[in-house]
Amino acid sequence: MAYGASIMSHSLRCLVCSITLCLASTAWAAGSNEPPANSTDVSKTEFAAGRAAIERKDWANAISIFNGIVTREPRNADAWNWLGYSYRRNRKLDEAFKAYGTALKINPAHLGAHEYVGEAWLMAGKPDKAREHLEALASLCKSRCEEHATLKKSIADWQAGRQNRYY
Repeated sequence: MAYGASIMSHSLRCLVCSITLCLASTAWAAGSNEPPANSTDVSKTEFAAGRAAIERKDWANAISIFNGIVTREPRNADAWNWLGYSYRRNRKLDEAFKAYGTALKINPAHLGAHEYVGEAWLMAGKPDKAREHLEALASLCKSRCEEHATLKKSIADWQAGRQNRYY
């Protein structure tokens, strides 16, 4: 009986650890600007360099940095998201759509990727596709997140023919 209880206790601990790791990675992938705690020092440094390149609007450098990260960490949804963002801001929409698609395959609840791919669809002149991602955000965050508000405003600006810094 003690052996069975020990196995059950071990299984329960494994389950709790797995759930904890999933929740931590989901929180990270929702759109944080910081690399996950389990990233290597190299990827943390590269991630910071990529974000700095984005802040400088140095799209080519940001693309290079995030391409390096996703090559080594192909399951890093945030790196894929920022790679898509860099491509989009560099007006390379085909590459942006591929990167956002990968981010959303890894984490379908990635708020940043939904917002940014919606803005890419506006750039491509397809507001209905942008609205699909607005609906996804409404479902994911009950319309109470920054990503939803930003994409909603971008769609309204696009429909009114107003320029918007996001697309």
